[in-house]
Amino acid sequence: MLGADTVPRPVIVLRSVPVGYRVERFSTNEATVAVWYVGIVGSGATIEPQQSWRTQVVRLVWEAGAWKVRSFEASAGPTPPLSSTEATTPPGELFTVVASFSEIRDAS
Repeated sequence: MLGADTVPRPVIVLRSVPVGYRVERFSTNEATVAVWYVGIVGSGATIEPQQSWRTQVVRLVWEAGAWKVRSFEASAGPTPPLSSTEATTPPGELFTVVASFSEIRDAS
């Protein structure tokens, strides 16, 4: 779908960033947290860049002295109104520009 096996190999962009969170339930043994995030996906070969706004609900349990994920479930939105103005970078150039940035893996 992203054309990863094409020649030459395309730049594939797959990033997501949390925008906010909400603690829905909390006790000493269990917690439920909703994380709202935006994702960007695309490839220079087959898919123009697209954005996706999602909410991921994560259920956690306290086990052996640490929080562990019990389950998670994603749903669409909320999605803010999108600007009707032109993109600041043409789609063909976006993959070159995005590839020049490194993913943030650890904020510590």
